Amino acid sequence: NVSQDIGFQETLSSALVPVGMWLIALTYFLTVPSYSSRILSSTARTQALLFRATRPTLLMVGTWSAIVLTLLHTLGGVSWTALGLTAPIIVLTALALATVHFAVWAWNPRWLAPLSLTALVLQIVSLGSVIPIEILPGFYQAISGATPLGWSTAALIASLAGGDSQRVVTAVVSLSLLSIGAYILSALILRSKRTLATRSEVRLAA
Repeated sequence: NVSQDIGFQETLSSALVPVGMWLIALTYFLTVPSYSSRILSSTARTQALLFRATRPTLLMVGTWSAIVLTLLHTLGGVSWTALGLTAPIIVLTALALATVHFAVWAWNPRWLAPLSLTALVLQIVSLGSVIPIEILPGFYQAISGATPLGWSTAALIASLAGGDSQRVVTAVVSLSLLSIGAYILSALILRSKRTLATRSEVRLAA
């Protein structure tokens, strides 16, 4: 359901951009030091600890969104006239991927790389714009279009093709809800880890 065709370059860019942003989020959180037991058991409020980690993360999201948009509209072959459509999709994609990685990092940084890379491979295979979904096993067909990369790719392709606006709206809402849900999960994980760290400090003191 499109009003015009988009070329191979734009289609490929729509698939590669979310993949690249996933790897950027993974790389960033691999470099972020985890909360020490001293910090977790401190008297600082949980919201203050979250905010301390959120500020540089938001800076990363904003910086990479600007870089990705520039690359998409230059090397990616996408016209600058589509910036009003691509900008919110790219920013929300970066935010959603960052918060998902933030939640895993808050839970267990050692599991971040294996879980992230596994999820990335599964999502790439299930992208219908890369491999015809009909030839894939049922599992990949089931998750196709229901992943962060799937939402982002579908929204970019639909917006560039001038087609079904419902796909763009669905993707934007899904990415927004994912960002909110992952952030709330991060707060719950951090609060739980702080409780365990405090109990451990009390036992040692006793």
